[in-house]
Amino acid sequence: MKYYLLHFLLCFTTVAGLSQQRSYTIDKRASYAPDIVIVKLKHAADVQTKGKAATSRSKSVLSAPGINSATPAIPYITKKDKSARTIKGQTFHPLENIYRLTLDSDADIEQVINELLKSDEVIYAEPYYDHRPLTIPNDPEANPAIGKQTYLDVIRAYDAWTIEQGDTSVVVAILDTGVDLDHADLYGNLSYNYDDPINGTDDDGDGLVDNFQGWDMANFDNIPEADTDDHGIFVAGLSSASTNNGLGIAGTGYNTRHMPIKIFLSGSNGFYRGYEAIALAADMGCKVINLSWGSPGSYSNFAQDIINYAVIDKDAAIVAAAGNTKGLLDFYPASYDNVLSVGATNLDDTKPNWSTYSYNIDIVAPGQSIFSTAAANSYGFDSGTSLSAPLVSGALALLRSRFPELNAVQAMELLRITTDDIYAIGNNSDYIGLMGTGRLNMFKALTETLTPAVRAKNINYNNGSGAYAFYGDSLEVSMDFVNYLYKTSSSASVTISCSSPYVTLLDKSFRLGSLAALDTIKNMTSPFKMLLSHDLPPNHKLTFRLDFKDGAYEDFQYFQIVISGDYIN
Repeated sequence: MKYYLLHFLLCFTTVAGLSQQRSYTIDKRASYAPDIVIVKLKHAADVQTKGKAATSRSKSVLSAPGINSATPAIPYITKKDKSARTIKGQTFHPLENIYRLTLDSDADIEQVINELLKSDEVIYAEPYYDHRPLTIPNDPEANPAIGKQTYLDVIRAYDAWTIEQGDTSVVVAILDTGVDLDHADLYGNLSYNYDDPINGTDDDGDGLVDNFQGWDMANFDNIPEADTDDHGIFVAGLSSASTNNGLGIAGTGYNTRHMPIKIFLSGSNGFYRGYEAIALAADMGCKVINLSWGSPGSYSNFAQDIINYAVIDKDAAIVAAAGNTKGLLDFYPASYDNVLSVGATNLDDTKPNWSTYSYNIDIVAPGQSIFSTAAANSYGFDSGTSLSAPLVSGALALLRSRFPELNAVQAMELLRITTDDIYAIGNNSDYIGLMGTGRLNMFKALTETLTPAVRAKNINYNNGSGAYAFYGDSLEVSMDFVNYLYKTSSSASVTISCSSPYVTLLDKSFRLGSLAALDTIKNMTSPFKMLLSHDLPPNHKLTFRLDFKDGAYEDFQYFQIVISGDYIN
């Protein structure tokens, strides 16, 4: 799982020192709403509160040329929420300073964003990215019918269920195209909000009227029915189909309930308020959130803020599909920090030709010809990482039932570190490090708990003048190392490596020593050191690998540094 993301803009230097000017260029591969901008402002004494107009400095920023209107990005939040914080006598919600801007019809979105970034009141400004459900077309080559639920044996679900069958109080939120609310194999495991029965009144005061059986965030009503695309029905069945009920299929979560939250518009199937729905699911107490959708080139600070809120503030684990596009790509939301990114495998543990691979994938699971629930109370086969993800989500729900003392990050780490290494199978060796730690093993996750799980966070580098990396530089790289699970021994260590010919590593090992669960150690006084070649081109991306070792425990993590530009004044 990722805990950092390094992004560089063009760097400018002056004789007095180095400074950085912010600019934003929309990735040409990305799909986005042309008239919507998400902006986050710094907290100030005059920060906007729910239902009131922005004032003073904030108001001037949000009424800049090209902006038609500004509204809170998450309109239903309240300072009474337990996540609200008080600083210098002021109470604020961690998401209240994020706004959704609607632009004038003739405004240039990239120009508006870059004008906003000139203000020091603005933390970030970016498009509102569009996404699509991830699936493989239902044609003979992409979707051959090789069996029904044969994948359950591959991931050792049957062995896992002899130990843990989950709890109805653990809920998996399915943020997707909706479900079949009357499906015989789904309605029995629906999560019901008894605090808001269907009576035309918002009984629980959450701003959603009669959200008794999920919510349609896209059309903003209480009927999260899959009326346009049955993608969400397939997804829900894999994590949460009623199990041991004498019909249909078994969900990996066994007794786990599911909450459907529809984020694709009826009719057009357009993506709408999907990230806002993550906050909603977390606020409603869901312990696992499944995201079987995404797109490449669509990194969003707004989305990362929402995800951090859900995982860190609300203790909801997030699982996302890593993509169905053949190639080395980072799909979002799967590649965000604090998300368990799931790639796909065939039933023989090889990588499907169509499955995306990435340094940010954490785990893989079967995704080829997967049998699940379908529309009109039926069943069928489909393929895609969209189906790999809910298998992992159901397994994660079992962990959260069995080990309630683990927080969301720890539960995700336990699932990630107990996979089966499959890199020696077939042509998987061509993708070393690009398929995560391996293929999901539900039984090992429930039984092999005496393992560390060390991750690097807050990665920083310095060339002696600041956070820059130019050709010919000597570079120091420091970071925090956090152990999320079982304690390490005094001999635990980490080693850095890089295959680039432009990098010569000098000091490349660091002793971690004994770290208890959730302990942190920094290598700031003993950083990794390296030399960058004089012919290293500007804006070049360098990929580094960290290898963790402690007896039988072995793990790895990748991070990247983008070399600074060559614009010097």
